[in-house]
Amino acid sequence: MDGLRIETWQEQATTWCQLRGELDMSSSPELHTALSKALTADPSELVVDITGVRFLDCTAVGILLKARTEAGGRGCGMRLSGASGIVLEVLEIAGVAKRLGVYAETAEVSHRQASPELVNSMLDAVSQLPPGSPEHTQIRTRIVSSCAPYASALARRFAHRGEPLDDLNQVAMVGLLKAVDGYDPHRGREFIAYATPTILGELRRHFRDQAWSMTVPRRYKEMRMQVNSAREQLSQRLGRSPSVAELAEQLGVEPAQVLEAIEAAQAYQSMSLFTPLGDDDRATIADTVGTTDRDLDAVEDRSALSVMLSHLPEREQRIVIMRFYGNMTQSQIAEEIGVSQMHVSRLLKGALGQLREELVSEG
Repeated sequence: MDGLRIETWQEQATTWCQLRGELDMSSSPELHTALSKALTADPSELVVDITGVRFLDCTAVGILLKARTEAGGRGCGMRLSGASGIVLEVLEIAGVAKRLGVYAETAEVSHRQASPELVNSMLDAVSQLPPGSPEHTQIRTRIVSSCAPYASALARRFAHRGEPLDDLNQVAMVGLLKAVDGYDPHRGREFIAYATPTILGELRRHFRDQAWSMTVPRRYKEMRMQVNSAREQLSQRLGRSPSVAELAEQLGVEPAQVLEAIEAAQAYQSMSLFTPLGDDDRATIADTVGTTDRDLDAVEDRSALSVMLSHLPEREQRIVIMRFYGNMTQSQIAEEIGVSQMHVSRLLKGALGQLREELVSEG
């Protein structure tokens, strides 16, 4: 597991603290020391960049909250920057995302690119124009262009989950278009408040319906999302990974349903057969995949042969068994039963001919 890397620098009255790696119990003392040192410079704002953080646990969350409290006591603002993927999910599940200012950048992007007044004015205008008219299309395009940075910011929240960011941006734009087309300014609700769940819903549907490498029933996809959410909540509460029984109790379902969802989750991402096994690049997963048994086609013939062999006279049965099951030569067989080798050859030839005819007639 990679350790935590911390880099701190000053930009005017703002102190930046960039974190990379994993924030867990072992790296928490180092995080606490770095944040305390950054606050001793009495900046007007402390920005903790966690773009490069892949994981954090409840201990690290606690340290971030303590640092924010300490910053407030010094008259300094503190916020997190670059939260996305599983890191953002943990912060949201723990209920501290808003307190730590992880949404500040998203709001800044929205207001910086287009003022709410301008967007609302264009929405009022487009609602009074017939759909498909040149004026309607032109204003609608301007609204989408103005709000595109906000949609992209929401898409970045789902980064590092196995889907290209470009694809997520496209999905977010589809959600933005649906929000623009479905928004009714006469209801008095802010457009951003209406568009946010629409865009997030489109992104979540993309992961549910399109991101799976294999076709899985929807009930398993939905249960997988519920299991993941419950696992994060219980991990924060218990300080360890929950059991299947604990997950089932949290969700109010049977343990068998949780197991089915966990098993179905294995189909979310496929792995190439040419993926190396361990450190030996010469061995791949394909080397462990079984092949068709070459003797499988002969199973039926062997089963029929045992019955047909009983139709031969006792001496011929004995000769065939000694030759093909005992791997004895004709000379050894002749010595064993007290006849000449030539006579054994004639008896063996006749027995094989009879067996062959019966097999052909049965086939």
